[in-house]
Amino acid sequence: MNNLNKPIKVLHVVGAMNRAGQETFLMNLFKNIDRRKFHFLFLYNDSKIKSDYDEDIKTLGGSIVYPPNNAKHLKLFAYLKKNIDVDILYIPTNNAFSALYSVILGKINQVENIVVHSHSANSKQRILNYICRPILRHLNVRKYACSKLAGEWVFGKNAKDVQVIKNGIYQENFVVSKETRLAVRDSFNIAPNQLALVHIGRFIEVKNHKFLLDIFKNLKMILPEAILVLVGDGELQEEIFKEVEKLDLENSVIFAGTRSDISEILMGMDMFLLPSLYEGLPVTAIEAQASGLKCFLSDRITREAKISENVFFLPLNNNSELWAKRILNESKYERKNTSEQIKINGYDIREIANYIENDYYNLLLK
Repeated sequence: MNNLNKPIKVLHVVGAMNRAGQETFLMNLFKNIDRRKFHFLFLYNDSKIKSDYDEDIKTLGGSIVYPPNNAKHLKLFAYLKKNIDVDILYIPTNNAFSALYSVILGKINQVENIVVHSHSANSKQRILNYICRPILRHLNVRKYACSKLAGEWVFGKNAKDVQVIKNGIYQENFVVSKETRLAVRDSFNIAPNQLALVHIGRFIEVKNHKFLLDIFKNLKMILPEAILVLVGDGELQEEIFKEVEKLDLENSVIFAGTRSDISEILMGMDMFLLPSLYEGLPVTAIEAQASGLKCFLSDRITREAKISENVFFLPLNNNSELWAKRILNESKYERKNTSEQIKINGYDIREIANYIENDYYNLLLK
């Protein structure tokens, strides 16, 4: 047990640290927590992995650690067996099964303080999630969730000690600058008055890119000059690229890749689309609202994501024409500064980091 006279070691079981929702949350937290008091460690799957946030972690004084002998599937057990000085074990998860597995390995290695943080409201491992959820709910661990719905998915509706930890952002970074907006559009060869739609997310099944392209195809039938910008990468990127070619949209869809300038890109766009099959609470939707964009989300995303009047939830019942018409109907609007609204709704990352810092101290002193 740390006597609190030295930095508190928090081990994050992440596998890698690329630019995605939960990883970006952890980096924002790391930047704002008191790094004189906390030492953040990130446990990767093996030493060959190179991730987007590697240099940022090192610059901030964090550590990237690996399991002995690259024992990927037992990485946590192998690491804890040789490193017994972990004060807090942090487990981000999208299902109760993987969380319970890591909790058990932590308990076996006598880690007293464990945080399980749910970042999703569904997963492919539904049956295992339902089986493991009651067990996880009754274990003595700190229970975090990015939304009420994400908490119910991993811990169950009857769990009474779940804390909703919002995916905080720097809201002031998203206030639109006219100069930045024009520069971004110019970099993508988008004309000042051309309608530009944006989607931010990895190319994976849950993000529903094919339905997104169907929406865009219907929209272009009415407004041929519209542009769609896809930000991110992932395992299905090549498949989606071929789908774009199949739909003859090559000249209208921009693959922007993984980006570190999300706030600037959002300034350059007109509409944000997120037709996901499910989400925990998408930080990209919060960022888009912070930028004053109108946002069109699938009705399978928690209503907790709506923190401004600019959010519209639409069904995924194969009605891409409905999406296209609604987007066009809302395309003329005055963009407003919503940064204060974001802060009032509890999404200021500095306040969230301060809360977690205090909660970690309470956990150690219990």
